[in-house]
Amino acid sequence: MKKQSKSGQDNRGVVLSLTAPKAEAVYLEGDFSQWQRDKHPMEMTRDGRWTKAICFTPGTYEYKCWADGS
Repeated sequence: MKKQSKSGQDNRGVVLSLTAPKAEAVYLEGDFSQWQRDKHPMEMTRDGRWTKAICFTPGTYEYKCWADGS
């Protein structure tokens, strides 16, 4: 996935995933969202993986996944 941002920089689509079949809710947060926990909820697949597709401009990012609040 590749999109052009308003600033003219290329955005790259990335799918992040976490295997947590017993989790009830998983969220992705990072410096790209000012560490807001509820901004990027992840979706569970049939095999117990939680995924989230997100577009980034090229660079280095820090992120973490929260499963059931921890």
